[in-house]
Amino acid sequence: MMRAISIKEMILLFLRDHLHEQLSLPTGKTPPSIFSQPGITEALGRSKQLVSYGIAALTKEGLIRKRRFYVKETGRFRNFYFLTEMGIQRARELREDIGERVVRVREKEEIKEMRIRDLIEYLRRIAVGQVEQGTSYIIKDERSDKAYEVFRELIKEGYSGLILSDVSPRKIEKKYGIREEIYWFSEVEGENTLRPDRLDSEITRTITSFLRENEKTVILLEGLAYLVQINGFDACVRFLKTLSDAIAQNDGVLLLPLNPVVFDEKEMALLSKYMETYDPKKVISVEINYTNIIRNITPDGFLDIRTILEPRRYVDYSDKRPEIKYFVGRKQELREIKGFLKSKTKVLCVKGIAGIGKTTLLSKFIEDVEMDVFWYRLSEFSTLRGLLTKIADFLSRIERRKLQNYLMGERFVVEEILILLEEELKGCNALFVFDDFHKANKEIVDFFRSLKDLDIKMVVMGRTIPLFYDRRDVAIKKNIREMVLTGLDRESSIKMLKHRKIEKDLDELYHITKGHPLLLELITPETKTEGEEFLKEEIIKKLSPKEKKALEMGSAFRYPFPAKAIMIEDIDHETIDNLVDKSLMQRSGDVYDLHDLIKEIIYNRLSKEQKTRYHKSIAEYFEREQGEGAILEAIYHLLKAEEYEKVSWLIAEKGETLIEKGFLKELDDLIKQIPKNRVSTANWAEILKIRGILSKFLGEWDKALTQLRECIRVSRELENKRLQGECYYHIGEILMNKAEYDKAYKNLQESLQIFEDIEDLRGTAKVNYLLGKSRWRRGKLDDAEEHLQKCLNLAEKIGDERLKAMAYNGLGVVHGHKGECKKALELMMKCLQYFERIDNKYEMVNVQNNIGATYARMNDFRKAIEWYEKCVKTSRDAGIVRGMGYGLANSASNYAKLGEELDKAKEYIDEALDIFNRLGEKRMIGGCYDTYGIIYHKKNEYDKAVECFEKAIKIEEEIESLEFLSEIYRDYARMLADKGDRAKAREMFEKAIACYEKLGNKVKVEEVKKELEGL
Repeated sequence: MMRAISIKEMILLFLRDHLHEQLSLPTGKTPPSIFSQPGITEALGRSKQLVSYGIAALTKEGLIRKRRFYVKETGRFRNFYFLTEMGIQRARELREDIGERVVRVREKEEIKEMRIRDLIEYLRRIAVGQVEQGTSYIIKDERSDKAYEVFRELIKEGYSGLILSDVSPRKIEKKYGIREEIYWFSEVEGENTLRPDRLDSEITRTITSFLRENEKTVILLEGLAYLVQINGFDACVRFLKTLSDAIAQNDGVLLLPLNPVVFDEKEMALLSKYMETYDPKKVISVEINYTNIIRNITPDGFLDIRTILEPRRYVDYSDKRPEIKYFVGRKQELREIKGFLKSKTKVLCVKGIAGIGKTTLLSKFIEDVEMDVFWYRLSEFSTLRGLLTKIADFLSRIERRKLQNYLMGERFVVEEILILLEEELKGCNALFVFDDFHKANKEIVDFFRSLKDLDIKMVVMGRTIPLFYDRRDVAIKKNIREMVLTGLDRESSIKMLKHRKIEKDLDELYHITKGHPLLLELITPETKTEGEEFLKEEIIKKLSPKEKKALEMGSAFRYPFPAKAIMIEDIDHETIDNLVDKSLMQRSGDVYDLHDLIKEIIYNRLSKEQKTRYHKSIAEYFEREQGEGAILEAIYHLLKAEEYEKVSWLIAEKGETLIEKGFLKELDDLIKQIPKNRVSTANWAEILKIRGILSKFLGEWDKALTQLRECIRVSRELENKRLQGECYYHIGEILMNKAEYDKAYKNLQESLQIFEDIEDLRGTAKVNYLLGKSRWRRGKLDDAEEHLQKCLNLAEKIGDERLKAMAYNGLGVVHGHKGECKKALELMMKCLQYFERIDNKYEMVNVQNNIGATYARMNDFRKAIEWYEKCVKTSRDAGIVRGMGYGLANSASNYAKLGEELDKAKEYIDEALDIFNRLGEKRMIGGCYDTYGIIYHKKNEYDKAVECFEKAIKIEEEIESLEFLSEIYRDYARMLADKGDRAKAREMFEKAIACYEKLGNKVKVEEVKKELEGL
């Protein structure tokens, strides 16, 4: 087994792979994004936190250095990281060490052992098509991407490079990250430009000089169509003859990208007369370097070359589908699927019994489909969040990252997600395939009821399809098609049997199997038993002991598993490969599983003792693995092994981490399976707390309160004060969400007292933050300020930067409500700096919105708009729907108050209202109608304005939102005053004053009183 590579080693290898770009970086020029932390994170495919830790450690050790550069696109400075001299040496030693390690490599059907160093050299030779020095190549490509790809690989092989192109050097550098010498064909003279009409003089001299002055050269000539337009075709052919002669004499390499659509057959023949057509055996899908090779090696030291070679033009997210060993028939079905793709129908439902070939059919179809492909196989344990996380990862690969950004935050609101997906899927040339949909839970089925109405092409497969549509979708709307798979026809069945070298009793075997593909894979003339009995009696009993053990253990997994997970005792790769060859196990990329039909039979034959033993062994495997998914699998298998005390301990230790990472439904389903009478009282108390927190995050507040109060009762008996304090804290937070502020305050005070008694500083700080929040919600701003200040002091003492930033923001909001806006802005900017530093878009949006609101309170509406527009931009980029609604609504309100760009204000508020209606957020719906009122006021459309203000007041009075009511009363009063209704205007001003007095905002009270006096 290959030793795991640490995050620090991965970063060193990555930077060493890009040392050429580092050393050729012009002084003062902004480096490529690959040298930034986000660039390194994306390249390595690791978490932001892990990469951040690795960078900090390497910087401290003096192996990398940090430099700040101004990034024009963002308008900000950003940190970039480069190897130091010592880092270059360490990375070189690391590459030498790793290069000697041996991995098992699969290429087609052959498996062989290779050193990583030899593997990289082999792949690089393939990648450049084994180009020969002294040769000129035509590269047929509608764009020039393939030529630049080969050019980059040759540079890494030590070639000196020159580019001549009709595209500006700046665009080439930006698109391809190339730093070699570039000349630009241009009729406007400038630095590194060549006049396109000087083929035989200026251009030829430049090329020949480069060839003479450098050894091992590669030249990329782009823009022949432009040169032909200027000089004529015949002149260009003569020029290429001269050029290819110079390349041959100087052992250079010429790459000439040509779009075959531009030149006719005769012209292509003439151009090919002096040049070879570039036709490599394969083309790379990723850059060949140590980083990318290691990323594709499995933990047990295995690499399938297909993950590196034979790229698609499209993103393929179907690597977890089972491999196709052999495919016959189904021509009509393939035509139907092709017709579905060309039609306006959005969803194809494919139904059929187990093993009938649904997955194989779609796997075959997508082999040649020219679009991005997403494939997801559901199980009984799949959750909506898990499914959406995979969809988000797929969308990010086609440069649509809003859903991924959204899921990185704490919110998970289906309505918000659907709004995001509606935008993300527009114009998306992708096919979404959902396999085993009969296993989908209610939450996923409900989600699909809305998903089917979006701009999407999807195939849903299952034994049966839980109805997320009705017959009208099929018969009238025609946005759903249905296909029912039956067995293969006689001709196809016999063809499959003959492929297996079976030549006798073909019709009888077809009659027994009824064309069922899985049975056709397994049956022989000697085993003519029907259906499942055939599997049980004629196949399983003939397996070797090792094969039986591998199947038995594999049947205990609920998800596909890596080979090493079942390599206990004498099970080895040969055993697993034998089972794959016999169609009893299926391989999907680097993981394996059993077909459902076989899995059910094998698992049901196990004794209780065997099941317990296998589940314990699997749990031990997952306990050694890293990540939240491994923790969940360890819990599941410990439950199946009835190791309840160990389960309870693991949930107590890891439960809150799983909740924070969003594994709510998964953990909830598992935790329900723990019987109270099989665990100790102390562990049961911990379980109660975790269940309460789970219910809180799932929005089941009454259930959460019951569980947390029961935990307090049990904790008192155990005299566990820490647990009591935590439960009171969570109860207080729930009651705040229910707007029961007085009850919340009482429970939070209980929590505070306990944390102070046991000297838990972090707990004390957290409770003070919530107490401050609860007080400002009740308009008790002085109390709120006192608690938030305590939170800030404690956060500084214990070094909790996040809590400190939250305290800054809370204090800023309080000072803003009190009219102390300068102080509010100072505090909010401190908070914003922290969240920008850690790139937390969610919190950035909240703070940007609060800063805008503070400027609005100062009546500096233009400055407010500037910050609200920042909020909108950050929200759009990150996919934060709710934040976008706030930014749009508040921008519109301030445009309206200025009386400027009223059409823009109307456009903004229309979009915001649509968002808040879909989210059901009443407070902001009322705010939107207030803005409509202001817009109509400015347009002197008083009747419409009155209607909107009255609607806004009705909504806000129902939910007792003092903050919003104070503003709406004031806006309404101003409109009434302009309309001439002074009596009602006075009434509204007085109501506004009453609200501001309850909020404790003395500045606003005085402002409104002055307006009232002026009536």
